[in-house]
Amino acid sequence: MFCNVSVDKPSIQNVYVLQVLDLQQNRIHGDFPLWLTDLATLTALDVSGNRLSGEIPGEIGRLKLMEELKLANNFLRVLNLEGNLFSGEIPKFLSELTGLKMLYLGGNRFNGSVPSSFSNLTQLETLSLRGNSLRGTLPEDLMSMNVAGRFDVNGSGGGHLLMRVYLSKKICR
Repeated sequence: MFCNVSVDKPSIQNVYVLQVLDLQQNRIHGDFPLWLTDLATLTALDVSGNRLSGEIPGEIGRLKLMEELKLANNFLRVLNLEGNLFSGEIPKFLSELTGLKMLYLGGNRFNGSVPSSFSNLTQLETLSLRGNSLRGTLPEDLMSMNVAGRFDVNGSGGGHLLMRVYLSKKICR
């Protein structure tokens, strides 16, 4: 049984202990619904497979209990997750956000390597990985895309992330 929830006039805001909210494939479109950031008890939110576009609002940081956030298969262009305490490996699901132009993951505690599947982010123009403990080499396919020259990997927090610099013919002309 499905509950018809209006994004404009949410009726679930007064639920006091909502922990998991699955809104995948509900034809939600436009900007990320700001009222979702008021659901302070959420531990998991899935808005995959909708038609969300634009940026994820900074207010998403109010969801202090959030453990799982799924945003795949939307039309998002900017994702800023900087300055949190996210740890572990960089989530591979981020490579499914193929419309991203800017991805900010700096100031966290990510470790491991940059997923090779990030080469799926063909629209990516800016990638910030600064302030993490990443190791290895940035994927070669990623370096040869539009993002070349707009990496921020400073202050890797003890990790050893190597970056090979590739200049495309467009940049050299």
